[in-house]
Amino acid sequence: MRSSGFISPVASLLFLSAFFFIAGRLTIPQLLPELNLNAFYLTLSYFLIVNVLVLTLFFKGSSNNPEKAIVYTLLTISLKFILYISFILIYYLITKNLSKGYLIIFFLLYLTFSFITLFAVLKELKLRSK
Repeated sequence: MRSSGFISPVASLLFLSAFFFIAGRLTIPQLLPELNLNAFYLTLSYFLIVNVLVLTLFFKGSSNNPEKAIVYTLLTISLKFILYISFILIYYLITKNLSKGYLIIFFLLYLTFSFITLFAVLKELKLRSK
């Protein structure tokens, strides 16, 4: 596994998580008072863990077998989607509450983390195609 290809996206995810942690701490109580900060931190942590797992699987799998990089790409994207859907379902079953504020935060995190992961995967695939 090439460390330069893997470390940069993970560092981006850690930086993004730290940014959201601080921004959430400062803005959520004022903008979305019905949203529990612990729920936000749980969701943020879950997104970080899932994306690091997905990137690890992608880089490990595509470095072992470069011919099947597209298969690993589709597998990791599908796995990420299934993990996110299962998280929101389990969260709803436990709390019985999905407020508009929580859904907005969830989809904001989903889109942001998905773009970071997508750009990392596309950059790696582009480098491998050369």
